[in-house]
Amino acid sequence: MSRNRFRIGSIAVLFAVVVLCVAIFGVLTVSSAVSDRRAAERYGEHVEVLYACENAGQDWLSEADAYLKGVGELPENTEETETTLKTEITRGNMQL
Repeated sequence: MSRNRFRIGSIAVLFAVVVLCVAIFGVLTVSSAVSDRRAAERYGEHVEVLYACENAGQDWLSEADAYLKGVGELPENTEETETTLKTEITRGNMQL
């Protein structure tokens, strides 16, 4: 009787390497996704502050325009010279 030996050593090693590679790529994918999420949150916060500062600047501009037309009062925190109106608008770390 002849016995046929089925050798699985090299197949097992190859399978282990493939599983290890897939596991490493999975960990790298999750790590990259977490990093991208943090960057998107930081960018969202930056844009939120930017638009808040822009909105405050537009509000000031409309108040200053009304003042120059004689319809409203001088906007708060505004310096007036002969030819200019000047203010400083700050929101978060942004400044106009």
